[in-house]
Amino acid sequence: MRAAIVDRVGQKTRDDWDRLFAATDACVAPVLSLRQARDHPHNRARNAFVTSGALERPAPAPRFSRSRPTLAAMPADRDCQAATVLARFGLPENRN
Repeated sequence: MRAAIVDRVGQKTRDDWDRLFAATDACVAPVLSLRQARDHPHNRARNAFVTSGALERPAPAPRFSRSRPTLAAMPADRDCQAATVLARFGLPENRN
């Protein structure tokens, strides 16, 4: 049965399957890269990605009608060295 399903799914591209199911109420969605997800019409319509500085990233979740989630701010010192970031969480740099 698995082989038959794999064979059948392999007969169309991901985009072909996406178009086929787009007009149905089936719970089907394509697997997208982060770049593709950012530009997908469903995510654009729902403002699922926000711009933060030079980056566009997923918006905070969950989003409710009466709440306004905020983006985490970059540390003021902008020190992104691994040891510094791990130390902020109380973790050693090497976890052997």
